[in-house]
Amino acid sequence: DAALSVFMQKAEAGELGKKPVLLAESLDRLTRIRPRLALEKVALRLINSCEVTVVSLFSGKSWSAESVDASSVSLIEMVLEADNAFLYSQKLSERIKATWDQAYKELEAGRLPRGDLFLPPWCKRDGDQIKLVPVKVATVQRIFDEVIDDGHTVIAGRLNADKVPTLQGKTNWTRTAVKAVLEDVRVLGQVRINYRRNISAKKRERRGDRADNERIFDDLLPIIVTPDQMQLAKAAIAARSNPKNGRGSYHDVNYIGQGLSRCICGAIVGTTTTSSGRKA
Repeated sequence: DAALSVFMQKAEAGELGKKPVLLAESLDRLTRIRPRLALEKVALRLINSCEVTVVSLFSGKSWSAESVDASSVSLIEMVLEADNAFLYSQKLSERIKATWDQAYKELEAGRLPRGDLFLPPWCKRDGDQIKLVPVKVATVQRIFDEVIDDGHTVIAGRLNADKVPTLQGKTNWTRTAVKAVLEDVRVLGQVRINYRRNISAKKRERRGDRADNERIFDDLLPIIVTPDQMQLAKAAIAARSNPKNGRGSYHDVNYIGQGLSRCICGAIVGTTTTSSGRKA
């Protein structure tokens, strides 16, 4: 809604040129309020005050000041589509919440829900059994071994140089991909729900009140890294995050070319802080 408000302000100010066009997945996506209020406060404002042509990707229909003036049927169609889209969105949300309710029941009963949602890339289903993918398991264990001495960026570069396939089928290993493996509790056989670092507003809405409750369920997956190995990895990473204690840490933004250039090994070029505190 905030982005739409900015769009309308710019359209009313004439900053988007003559007769700008707004593409909407469906009319209910213009706003989360009820269809009647949405038409009054958003859709008609777009058409009348902002002189915007609204195009629905849901039906392929479009509405503008000219089309609405030419036929009152056009306005009725707009009302009906907004209402239908709103009801469809509500039903879809209810089905997703019901799916999550069932998933929680399965997890609390000590069972991994069906499907691949909670399955890590180093596992696969074989009927009712969960089996390991040896090649991917070896890659994960290698990352945990190497992080004791080297940082995420160095490991990513080495994996690329050795042409080790990524776990998710991506082209190259990145610092972020290595970091994700090291933070994934599924290596310990656990499943984590509502991880606060990556739960989006959309996921929070679908999961309801449970979204505020981060939980870990044990003994649901094969263990490929021991708790001791996980603690050693965390300690090594923590030591390197302090320039006085380690070889260096990768900083998010240090120079204009960071993230745009790559080493010959395939790793994205960045900067590190050495043990002396100097950038390198």
